[in-house]
Amino acid sequence: MEFLREASTRSQTFLEGQADTSLPELDASLCIAIPGGKRLQACAELPVVVLSMLFLLVSICTLPLALLGHISFAIVTPVLLVGFCGSLVFRKIQYLFLHPVLSSREGSWLKAFPGLPRLSVNIEDGTTVKKVKVIPEDQGICLLDAENRRILLECCCFRTMIYAQDVQSVRPISGYSLSAANISCIIAGEPVELAFAMAGQGPGQSMIQTFAPGKGAEDLAMKITGALFGPGARSNYERQLPPPLPGE
Repeated sequence: MEFLREASTRSQTFLEGQADTSLPELDASLCIAIPGGKRLQACAELPVVVLSMLFLLVSICTLPLALLGHISFAIVTPVLLVGFCGSLVFRKIQYLFLHPVLSSREGSWLKAFPGLPRLSVNIEDGTTVKKVKVIPEDQGICLLDAENRRILLECCCFRTMIYAQDVQSVRPISGYSLSAANISCIIAGEPVELAFAMAGQGPGQSMIQTFAPGKGAEDLAMKITGALFGPGARSNYERQLPPPLPGE
């Protein structure tokens, strides 16, 4: 999450002058680094990576072993089905574990705002979101606070608050097994591009994301723009620049 380090540093400097004001009461987009966040993310992500690689290895080896006569063809289909279904539910199980852990932390958005709609997301650098990565930059829960025109991110490594007034654009991004919304915004005076990728889905949503990622991206972007700019907002948003002054 190096792309958020400068925004986090600037946010911390800003907060030092706001000692008597709690973070949710500040009308500013800010990003706070959470101590021990990388360790928590590793504990949540590495078991899923290991299990996914194990299922993939077993699936790849099953058919050749059957052709060589080392195992029966009768077990090939069940093994492949188990591997496929397992790959669809790992992420759901991961977020079922991660959610209560994030909720239990001091100052957690999840505990402070239990009634807000929430989305499970992976957070990526918006400039590199389409690159293949074994572990996402960050992961957690996005809270949609439409009443205050903001979104709140409670993630492993960072706790972030983004107001509509600081958002320059929102657009859906999709690719193979990727459904995401790219947000260009200003956090503590620092330009940042964040990609919110769908995560923690069950088998049904995982199938949609795999074979129709564009629909998932549109739906995700629509939920974010709806929270920031009202229910009539479209999935694509770009801040309109003021008209030039006469003579310019």
